[in-house]
Amino acid sequence: PDDPRVGLRGELRPAHARTATRRGQSQFLPWQHLTSGQSRRQRRTEFLKGFGNGFANQINETAKMISDCRYISELNHHLLEGLRNKKMTKQMHVVMIVDQKYSQRNQYRVTLTKQFLKKLGVKVSTYRPHGQTTLEKAIDLLAFGGYLSWYMAAARNVKPGLIPTVDW
Repeated sequence: PDDPRVGLRGELRPAHARTATRRGQSQFLPWQHLTSGQSRRQRRTEFLKGFGNGFANQINETAKMISDCRYISELNHHLLEGLRNKKMTKQMHVVMIVDQKYSQRNQYRVTLTKQFLKKLGVKVSTYRPHGQTTLEKAIDLLAFGGYLSWYMAAARNVKPGLIPTVDW
């Protein structure tokens, strides 16, 4: 291939940003792997990545609680070492959003990560979106995130509609 970022099997190789721009090439963008070098089955579940950020935002703004989204590969690679403080992990609750269309490797990673988190004292829940199509699952996830964040706010007697820190 003419593009040095594409390997022999068609996978997209990340280019170092400075190297890429020095050569006048377009810079590798983190989401480009979603449409290159993956099977159709893997690409269909990538919509869950975008949902994770929205889900965390709903909890941050509506329930007024700290929430963060991590993808399973990032969680396994970077975050697990930071979770060794058991005083902190006993207060955590992780919600793992999973889909049957995940690759077998990621399904296995989810299983191992849940076991590891539980050993650290983290409460872990799994939510599987309902629906047959990607659109149905996305709508289900939006509703789930909205109801969960509202319930969390109500359980703590917090007014979910007010966002004083953003509105000031």
